[in-house]
Amino acid sequence: MGSVEIDREGLMFLYNGVRRLKQYLIVAFIVLILGFILAIVLVLAIPPNIEAIMESGRIPVELIIVPALITYILELIPTILYYHGARSSSKCFGELYGYAKASLLLLLISLVLLPIGVLTIYRVVDEANRILSTTQSWASVRVYAEKVGFVVWVVGTVKSIIGTVIAIYLVQIFRDLGELFISLLTRIRGSEESASSMLNEEFALKLRDATNFLTWSYVVGFLNTLFSIIAKPFLSSLSGILSIIAIILYIIGLGYGYKGLSEIESVTEYYILHA
Repeated sequence: MGSVEIDREGLMFLYNGVRRLKQYLIVAFIVLILGFILAIVLVLAIPPNIEAIMESGRIPVELIIVPALITYILELIPTILYYHGARSSSKCFGELYGYAKASLLLLLISLVLLPIGVLTIYRVVDEANRILSTTQSWASVRVYAEKVGFVVWVVGTVKSIIGTVIAIYLVQIFRDLGELFISLLTRIRGSEESASSMLNEEFALKLRDATNFLTWSYVVGFLNTLFSIIAKPFLSSLSGILSIIAIILYIIGLGYGYKGLSEIESVTEYYILHA
């Protein structure tokens, strides 16, 4: 496992890191709920907007930009919390530093892609409006949309693969944190009664389960993305089932992670107060 810091400063870094990771799990759940709400709002808003667009003969760019920015921000906030949690925890457990670096890299990539994505949306919508104003034909716009759709398909596939790999790596922090904390408690408690080791195993198992459930959630989600991209009629029902399974696994993983981290937080707080 490597060396661990057991002084008060190291415990404070661990305590703050665990709290940030708990906040990450809470916000991730809130983002999931808000994502559902946003999807429902869009479904309800699309029909009247389509009628207005057909009448005006122009596609308003804000109709695409606003939901895209909201989705981007919602996805970015949990990553920021995760980075701070992993970075603070790594000051106690150096083995966790790789997770902080990976999440920081993900943040930097997201920040670089933000203006590129916004500019791309503006260019695509502007070109669609130019075609519409020139040809006065929605059929021409549909042909252009099909070409853009192919590029989106390629980019979406690559992004999904990379995103799944990174996400699966990042959730391994819960398993590692549980194992490292057992090592830390072993050094602090020494040869205390075996009842304490049973507690250690309980929170370590919860964090291991969190990693497993979240990992499988991302795997199933990736398979669902592939089915959605293929968009075959006979796969639509399977895609819906996979979506439900991925969400259930994700929520269970968040719950196990929160419970395991809560136990580490309370034990760490005790030793900080009595250090």
